[in-house]
Amino acid sequence: MKKILVLTWLLVFVLGISVAFAEIKNPDTYVYLHIGEPDTLDPGYAYDNASGEVLTYIYENLISYDGVNLQKFIPILATEIPTVENGLIQDNGTTYRIPNSRGC
Repeated sequence: MKKILVLTWLLVFVLGISVAFAEIKNPDTYVYLHIGEPDTLDPGYAYDNASGEVLTYIYENLISYDGVNLQKFIPILATEIPTVENGLIQDNGTTYRIPNSRGC
């Protein structure tokens, strides 16, 4: 078992070294790899990864997660995060007001 692990590690190491020193054929060419064509650009129907990838470059969110913390938000287009304390969440959580810089 140890021999297989050592041989596997050696193979990965050699391949990594060969890729690291590979010649770049055309450094002025930008290569974009993607997972496929989007099914839709309608965010209400976009459940595939390709559509979601494109939509991240088209739409801007009102709010977003604060890093990896799923309990804290930061404003993007909104000027303030709605909370009960600031009065932007009303009617027992059924009404949310999200102010933005255009006053909407």
